[in-house]
Amino acid sequence: MGTGRPDRAAENELDLSIIARVRRGETSAFSELVTKYKIPVWSLVRRYAGNVPEIEDICQEIFLNLWNSLPGFKGHSRFFTWFYRVIMNTCHNQARKPESRLSANSRGVSEQLPDFRENPLARAEQSDLSEKARKAIAELPEILKDAMVFRDVEDLSYAEIAEILGVSEGTVKSRIHNARLIVGEKLRKMF
Repeated sequence: MGTGRPDRAAENELDLSIIARVRRGETSAFSELVTKYKIPVWSLVRRYAGNVPEIEDICQEIFLNLWNSLPGFKGHSRFFTWFYRVIMNTCHNQARKPESRLSANSRGVSEQLPDFRENPLARAEQSDLSEKARKAIAELPEILKDAMVFRDVEDLSYAEIAEILGVSEGTVKSRIHNARLIVGEKLRKMF
């Protein structure tokens, strides 16, 4: 796990208390979940989908799906883990819609901000490499892409990714390894 992470257990307890209030009929408590997660959801959708006009619509659909799915949350896993599945399922469903702009060519990991301490030539080369890497990642099959984004972008542990994807840690490691091999090979062919 990365440093500076919030205490997952404490966060889960807070989420569970909010969910309990929603289930008791205090529907205004749902806005607390929206407020708490709107920036992380937007960030994850942006990283997954790239810079497409539908980001706000997708985020809205995610929270609508959360509202509709909340009665099915049994608490067998942490809310955080369960909610990530809702987010990813919504993104996958959006990508499959024919009218969606989330095609294989437009999906990708968000841009990294350039390091302005570098010289202009280095920034241009880094930008070109970043764009090619985003393109290579966007072309990955969803099962590999999800694992790679969760690990390399979201900085989740193998255990967290396994729980979110509903697979073993070994499968997660294998998917990440394969994704990195594919991306590396695509980048080598581009140069």
